[in-house]
Amino acid sequence: MSMEPEGTGPQEPDGRPVPKDEPAPSPVPPAPSPLLPAQSSEDTDVGWGDYTEQGDDWLLRDRPPHWDR
Repeated sequence: MSMEPEGTGPQEPDGRPVPKDEPAPSPVPPAPSPLLPAQSSEDTDVGWGDYTEQGDDWLLRDRPPHWDR
């Protein structure tokens, strides 16, 4: 760091001041991860013993007996 008054530093041949080499801006740090998850593993369907199913699979599997007539 020099203590030169502004405008008295090195200049280009056309009289413009020479831009100072500035370090590249540091990248934005990633957001910190939360300390606790949004949902615990016990608070999921699988944690309660359920299976992950699609659509009406559960309805067809757990059909009441009177539907088979």
